[in-house]
Amino acid sequence: MACDKLTLEASSRKCIKAISKARHFDLMLQLQRNSEIKLLTEHQHINWTATSFMLNYNLSDKDNAATSFAQHRQRSFKYKIFSQELPTLSCMRRQRSDLYPSADCLSCQRHKEFQSHFWTCSSHQDQWRMILNQATTMLTNILHQSSSRHRLTHEQLQVCLHESRTFISKGIVPTSLFDLVSSVCRSLPNTHLTLAKVYNYIYRQVFTHIWKPRYAKVIAHEQTLGISNCTKRLKNQSTTFQYLPKQQGHSAPFNTANHLTCPWVYWFTASIKQGLSWISYVYSPKAEMFRSFTTSAICSVTNPKDTNRISHRFSIDSPNLIDSLVLV
Repeated sequence: MACDKLTLEASSRKCIKAISKARHFDLMLQLQRNSEIKLLTEHQHINWTATSFMLNYNLSDKDNAATSFAQHRQRSFKYKIFSQELPTLSCMRRQRSDLYPSADCLSCQRHKEFQSHFWTCSSHQDQWRMILNQATTMLTNILHQSSSRHRLTHEQLQVCLHESRTFISKGIVPTSLFDLVSSVCRSLPNTHLTLAKVYNYIYRQVFTHIWKPRYAKVIAHEQTLGISNCTKRLKNQSTTFQYLPKQQGHSAPFNTANHLTCPWVYWFTASIKQGLSWISYVYSPKAEMFRSFTTSAICSVTNPKDTNRISHRFSIDSPNLIDSLVLV
C-alpha cells in the first residue's frame, strides 16, 4: 500500500493495527475516570512502554510456558487495579444497591471503601510498608546482580519506591523509577523485565496479605446480611434507577479538521519517522515535531465513512496488502 511517498517497512496489517491501538489508547485517556492519568501522561510522569510490558508480563520461575491459574489471577488483579475495577464495597453497592445497604470500609469503619481508600486505609499501612520494603530488597539484589559498576544504595531505592506508591496503586510505572532502574541496567529489555518482576512481586504480596484478609471480612459481612452467590446472580429488583429510553438520532458528520488534531496521529507519525513504538511518544515533545506530517493520510485510514478519499490516497503496493505500507 502506498500513500504520500513514505514507506513503512512493515506489514500493512500490523501498521493499521498499531494505528487502531493508538487511537483507542487516546480514547481511553479522554475518559473522565482517567483524567488524573492523562494529566500525569501530559507531564511525562508515566513510562507507558514499561507499564504495558508490566501489565502483560505474568511469567514466574515455576510457570515459564503454559498459562496457569496463578498467572491468570495475577493478570486479572493487575488489570482491575489499572482500570479501577476492583470489587470494593462502593463498586458492589453501585451495582447492587438492593443487597449492600452501606459502602463503609469493614477494616477502619470510618470511610467509604473506594479503590483509592483501599490503598490508604489506616489498617493496611503496616502491611503496605512491609511489602514495599521487601520489594526494595528484591530490587536491590536484582540490580546488584545485573551490574557491578553502577550500584544504587538500598536507601536510594527505598525512597524512590515509597515515593512511587501512588503510581503502583494505579497500576502504572513512574518515569522517575524507570530512569533510576535504567541507569543501572543500561538496557531497555532488562529494565522492563526488572520492573515487571518487582511489580508482580508487590501485587502478589498485596493480594495475599491485604486483599484476601479483606475479602474474608466481606464474606462474613455478606453472611450476616443473608447474601449468597445465588442472591448475587438474581436480577436487581431495585427501582431507584430509571433509565431513559434511547433516542434515535443521526450520528455527527466526520470533521476532518477536528480529527487532524488528535494527538494519537502525532504519536504514530513520530514512530514512523524516528522508530520505536508509538507508545514511546505518548504526549512526548518529539511527537509535536510531526504535527503536520502525514496526519491527513493516517486519519483517512481510521475514517470508515470516507471510503472514496481512502481509495484516492492509498495505492496497492502488494497484492496481499501485507508486505508494505507507504504513507503519503
